[in-house]
This record gives sequence, structure tokens and C-alpha cells, in this order.
Amino acid sequence: MAKSSLKKIEAKATTVADQVAEFIGRTMGELLNRKDVLARQMAEVDSQIADVRKRVTKQVGSYLPATTRRARVKRAVTKKTRAAKRAVREISEETRAKMAEAAKKRWAKARGKKG
Repeated sequence: MAKSSLKKIEAKATTVADQVAEFIGRTMGELLNRKDVLARQMAEVDSQIADVRKRVTKQVGSYLPATTRRARVKRAVTKKTRAAKRAVREISEETRAKMAEAAKKRWAKARGKKG
């Protein structure tokens, strides 16, 4: 009788463990499916945003800036134009030190006026 009780307890423990494993597996599967659906929805929203941006640019194109200043500078640097030469200034250490000293003096003078 003790052996049959022990087998029932083991059987219940196995079934509880199986139930928990099944629940976890089912839940994980549902979550993965939801993740896939959400990823598809996100891609769809991104494409809709791109379509709206194209339509707005087509309709109001002259009023919107074509590129930002940063983009223009990057493009100029890659093309090696005169704007690129102006964008990147090469300064010697001596000149840099003089400029820093002058800036410190200006800041100290400005602080003196405030106080």
C-alpha cells in the first residue's frame, strides 16, 4: 500500500511538472506569435510614415528644407569642396592656446561685470 501511494504522489508530481512545462511552452509560443505580429505592424507603420513623408514633400517641397546643415557639411566633406575646407579648420597648438587664453579673459571680464 505504501508503494502505490508513493507511485500516485510521483505521478501527481510528474503531471504537475508536465502541466507547468506545457503552460510555459504555450505561453512562450503565444508571446512569439504576438512579437511577430507586432513586428509586421511596426514595419507597416514605418512604410506608411515614409509614404506620408513623400506625399508631403511632393506637395510642400519648396517650403521644407531639403537637408539639414549637418548633412550638407557631411556631403561637402565627402566631395572635398571648398565648403569642406571651411568646415574643417586646422589650427596650430600655439594659435589654439592664444585663442583659449583670449576666451578665458573674455569670460573673466564678463563675470566681473555681472558681480
